[in-house]
Amino acid sequence: MTNLVRWNPTREIMEIQNTFDRLFNSFWPTTTNLWNTAYNNNMLAIDLHETDDAYEMVINVPGIDPENIDVSITENVLSIVAELQQEKREENAQTLLQERVYGKFSRQITLPAGVDADHVETHYENGVLRLTLPKQESSKRRRIPIRIPKLLNN
Repeated sequence: MTNLVRWNPTREIMEIQNTFDRLFNSFWPTTTNLWNTAYNNNMLAIDLHETDDAYEMVINVPGIDPENIDVSITENVLSIVAELQQEKREENAQTLLQERVYGKFSRQITLPAGVDADHVETHYENGVLRLTLPKQESSKRRRIPIRIPKLLNN
Protein backbone atom coordinates (compact mmCIF):
# COMPACT_ATOMS: atom_id res chain seq x y z
CA MET A 1 0.00 0.00 0.00
CA THR A 2 1.28 3.47 -0.87
CA ASN A 3 1.20 6.32 1.63
CA LEU A 4 0.49 9.81 0.47
CA VAL A 5 2.71 12.56 1.86
CA ARG A 6 1.44 16.06 1.69
CA TRP A 7 3.80 18.35 -0.24
CA ASN A 8 5.16 21.19 1.87
CA PRO A 9 7.05 23.78 -0.20
CA THR A 10 8.28 25.59 2.92
CA ARG A 11 10.03 22.46 4.18
CA GLU A 12 11.79 21.98 0.85
CA ILE A 13 12.89 25.62 0.74
CA MET A 14 14.32 25.29 4.26
CA GLU A 15 16.25 22.16 3.18
CA ILE A 16 17.73 24.09 0.25
CA GLN A 17 18.60 27.00 2.57
CA ASN A 18 20.37 24.62 5.00
CA THR A 19 22.32 23.08 2.12
CA PHE A 20 23.49 26.52 0.98
CA ASP A 21 24.39 27.51 4.56
CA ARG A 22 26.59 24.42 4.93
CA LEU A 23 28.21 25.11 1.55
CA PHE A 24 29.01 28.77 2.34
CA ASN A 25 30.25 27.96 5.85
CA SER A 26 32.71 25.48 4.38
CA PHE A 27 34.22 28.23 2.19
CA TRP A 28 33.85 31.26 4.50
CA PRO A 29 33.79 30.07 8.09
CA THR A 30 32.44 32.45 10.68
CA THR A 31 34.14 33.19 13.98
CA THR A 32 31.77 30.76 15.69
CA ASN A 33 32.68 28.02 13.23
CA LEU A 34 36.39 28.68 13.74
CA TRP A 35 35.94 28.49 17.53
CA ASN A 36 34.00 25.23 17.24
CA THR A 37 36.70 23.77 14.99
CA ALA A 38 39.45 24.81 17.43
CA TYR A 39 37.43 23.61 20.42
CA ASN A 40 36.62 20.25 18.88
CA ASN A 41 40.24 19.68 17.83
CA ASN A 42 41.60 20.55 21.30
CA MET A 43 43.43 23.54 19.84
CA LEU A 44 44.10 26.61 21.95
CA ALA A 45 42.58 29.83 20.61
CA ILE A 46 45.07 32.72 20.50
CA ASP A 47 44.96 36.49 20.02
CA LEU A 48 48.20 37.98 18.70
CA HIS A 49 49.06 41.68 18.73
CA GLU A 50 52.16 43.56 17.63
CA THR A 51 53.70 46.65 19.18
CA ASP A 52 56.90 48.45 18.22
CA ASP A 53 58.86 46.49 20.85
CA ALA A 54 57.17 43.08 21.08
CA TYR A 55 54.51 40.61 20.06
CA GLU A 56 51.79 40.16 22.66
CA MET A 57 49.92 36.85 22.79
CA VAL A 58 46.76 36.19 24.81
CA ILE A 59 45.51 32.64 25.32
CA ASN A 60 42.39 31.61 27.22
CA VAL A 61 43.07 28.57 29.39
CA PRO A 62 40.07 28.54 31.76
CA GLY A 63 40.18 26.01 34.56
CA ILE A 64 43.73 24.91 33.73
CA ASP A 65 46.26 25.02 36.54
CA PRO A 66 49.39 26.97 35.49
CA GLU A 67 51.41 23.91 36.56
CA ASN A 68 49.72 22.02 33.71
CA ILE A 69 50.80 24.52 31.03
CA ASP A 70 54.05 24.07 29.11
CA VAL A 71 55.45 26.91 26.99
CA SER A 72 58.59 26.22 24.97
CA ILE A 73 60.47 27.53 21.95
CA THR A 74 62.49 25.29 19.65
CA GLU A 75 64.29 27.11 16.87
CA ASN A 76 61.58 29.57 15.79
CA VAL A 77 58.51 27.50 16.78
CA LEU A 78 56.54 28.42 19.91
CA SER A 79 54.71 25.44 21.46
CA ILE A 80 52.01 25.73 24.09
CA VAL A 81 50.57 22.59 25.65
CA ALA A 82 47.95 22.74 28.39
CA GLU A 83 46.04 19.94 30.08
CA LEU A 84 42.65 20.15 31.73
CA GLN A 85 42.22 17.18 33.99
CA GLN A 86 38.76 15.82 34.64
CA GLU A 87 37.54 16.43 38.16
CA LYS A 88 37.08 13.40 40.34
CA ARG A 89 33.48 12.62 41.17
CA GLU A 90 31.82 10.26 43.55
CA GLU A 91 31.95 6.62 42.54
CA ASN A 92 28.18 6.22 42.42
CA ALA A 93 27.55 9.55 40.62
CA GLN A 94 25.85 9.28 37.25
CA THR A 95 26.78 11.81 34.55
CA LEU A 96 23.65 13.32 33.03
CA LEU A 97 25.32 15.90 30.80
CA GLN A 98 28.97 16.50 29.94
CA GLU A 99 29.80 19.38 27.59
CA ARG A 100 33.21 20.36 28.96
CA VAL A 101 36.21 18.98 27.12
CA TYR A 102 39.09 17.44 29.05
CA GLY A 103 42.55 16.42 28.01
CA LYS A 104 45.48 18.09 26.28
CA PHE A 105 45.13 21.29 24.29
CA SER A 106 48.03 22.48 22.17
CA ARG A 107 49.15 25.04 19.65
CA GLN A 108 52.34 25.55 17.67
CA ILE A 109 53.14 28.86 16.02
CA THR A 110 56.07 29.71 13.79
CA LEU A 111 57.51 32.94 15.15
CA PRO A 112 58.55 35.75 12.86
CA ALA A 113 62.25 36.45 12.49
CA GLY A 114 63.62 38.82 15.07
CA VAL A 115 61.94 37.49 18.24
CA ASP A 116 64.28 37.53 21.24
CA ALA A 117 63.50 34.00 22.50
CA ASP A 118 65.79 34.40 25.53
CA HIS A 119 63.64 37.15 27.04
CA VAL A 120 60.07 35.86 26.57
CA GLU A 121 57.84 36.68 29.55
CA THR A 122 54.69 34.89 30.67
CA HIS A 123 51.90 36.01 32.98
CA TYR A 124 48.92 33.92 34.13
CA GLU A 125 45.88 35.40 35.82
CA ASN A 126 42.23 34.32 36.03
CA GLY A 127 42.51 31.65 33.35
CA VAL A 128 44.29 33.91 30.85
CA LEU A 129 47.90 33.28 29.81
CA ARG A 130 49.76 36.30 28.39
CA LEU A 131 53.08 36.01 26.58
CA THR A 132 55.33 38.91 25.70
CA LEU A 133 57.73 38.04 22.91
CA PRO A 134 60.19 40.94 22.68
CA LYS A 135 61.73 41.91 19.37
CA GLN A 136 65.48 41.98 18.93
CA GLU A 137 66.91 45.47 18.60
CA SER A 138 67.85 44.83 14.99
CA SER A 139 64.25 43.95 14.04
CA LYS A 140 62.52 46.87 15.76
CA ARG A 141 61.00 49.54 13.61
CA ARG A 142 63.29 52.54 13.23
CA ARG A 143 62.45 55.86 11.69
CA ILE A 144 64.96 56.90 9.07
CA PRO A 145 65.28 60.64 8.64
CA ILE A 146 65.07 62.08 5.16
CA ARG A 147 67.93 64.39 4.28
CA ILE A 148 67.26 67.45 2.24
CA PRO A 149 70.22 68.98 0.43
CA LYS A 150 70.88 72.61 1.24
CA LEU A 151 70.37 74.99 -1.64
CA LEU A 152 73.19 77.33 -2.52
CA ASN A 153 72.40 80.99 -2.12
CA ASN A 154 73.55 82.93 -5.20
